[in-house]
Amino acid sequence: MIFLRAALAVLLVGGGVRGQDRTPEAVLEEYRAIRIPWSGTMGEEEYEALVRERCGRQAALALELYEGWPEHPEARRLMQGRWALLLNVFDDPARVLEETAAAPEAYGAEAAFARAHATLETEDATVADKLARVQEAIAKAPDDAEWVAFLLYELAKNHIANPQRQRAILEKLAETHPRADATRRAQQHLKALDNVGKPFDLDLGATGTPPRYRILHIWTTWSQRDRKDLKTLADLLKRTDDPNRLTIQSILLTDDEDTLNRANRMAEEAGLKDRKDWTLHVKPTTADADWLEAKHLDGTPALVLLDLKGRVAAVTGRAAPLAKATAR
Repeated sequence: MIFLRAALAVLLVGGGVRGQDRTPEAVLEEYRAIRIPWSGTMGEEEYEALVRERCGRQAALALELYEGWPEHPEARRLMQGRWALLLNVFDDPARVLEETAAAPEAYGAEAAFARAHATLETEDATVADKLARVQEAIAKAPDDAEWVAFLLYELAKNHIANPQRQRAILEKLAETHPRADATRRAQQHLKALDNVGKPFDLDLGATGTPPRYRILHIWTTWSQRDRKDLKTLADLLKRTDDPNRLTIQSILLTDDEDTLNRANRMAEEAGLKDRKDWTLHVKPTTADADWLEAKHLDGTPALVLLDLKGRVAAVTGRAAPLAKATAR
């Protein structure tokens, strides 16, 4: 695995040696030949390694086309795909910010949207920074409904804890871009926000004296976001270190023993195992869709902040905004 990560790092940076007869058509043919199979034929960790290896090759080929033939009609599309892979698969917003800053003017809209997305994924960026980048990207291509909706949805749901601010952005999104894919998810999250101030009906067993805050963390083990959330939640508990102030109940959606074992390893690596203010619960995946829909939760990860009386105080898709809200 260490060798694989080192090899991928070389691929992603680019600058490889090309044959003298290398053509853009050869790069594109190799790019299009890469296939990512369904995960059902292998274990989760094996599948993750395969995805990273093949996505790494795609990202490297996109960079090769861009560096060798930046005016090629496919170069912009492939670079947009590369930036998405760097963010969603390799969790490398710094590289995306570096590359988009150096992109030619012809890549203006694609670079601006990727830069905004990368800023959203940058841990030390403030909400004001994130909002500014999103607005900058929208100004570049205000009629690109899918990208505009995606950025506004991501900003509201995953980077803002205040339900009123979330609602204002998402309702405006639903009004201005009603047919975008992200708008359908935004409408689901608006339903989740309707539960703010109401009890969240979920029996996870006795918890003793209710803390001032309780975070319900609904997750799986396969995404980069889940890993980042575990680390954020562990850091939050280390700072509070008071079960009377804050406890976290992580609800793992799985009916697979290997996944549960992996979740325990991930929790231990994050520093959550054996803490008195953190517990892990398992919910079978057979009822995932119905259960999440009944709670109006738009997939995983999902985090619900409950107050002293067990009422919903906030709902987000990432841990960071709740960590800031409960640290006050």
